[in-house]
Amino acid sequence: MFKKIIVAFDASPQSFAALRAALEIAQKFGATVTAVSVVRLPEYAGTLDEVDENIQRARQYYEQPLRQAAFLAAEKGVELKSEVLYGHTGERLVEFATATGADLIVTGARGLSGVKRYLLGSVSNHLVNHAPCPVLVIRDKELVAR
Repeated sequence: MFKKIIVAFDASPQSFAALRAALEIAQKFGATVTAVSVVRLPEYAGTLDEVDENIQRARQYYEQPLRQAAFLAAEKGVELKSEVLYGHTGERLVEFATATGADLIVTGARGLSGVKRYLLGSVSNHLVNHAPCPVLVIRDKELVAR
């Protein structure tokens, strides 16, 4: 049923909860998992150096969390790939899922308030409405209880 699973991964506790869920599913179905991190670049960068600096900082930021993700995958015996993309998070995840033929996208829920969701948007909402495949939104019970 599921062979290619994408996890929206921003190194937050919610994305680690989504990763754990994706790894469980992948283990049961013999699927591969790709942790996809999306970095928003400045819309009006003063120079190309500013964009390059943001890309380098993003790579450094995700280096350790992606190593941790790889360790969790190895414990489950699941193949984990990772990608760092640039642009609008929801749009880039949908494009990546379409291009790779993903069977499932797993994402964490942030639980934003109505006002924050209106102002910032919701990645999970965008995915549910635009993804080419099923989307599983994980609400970590420990995080919700806080």
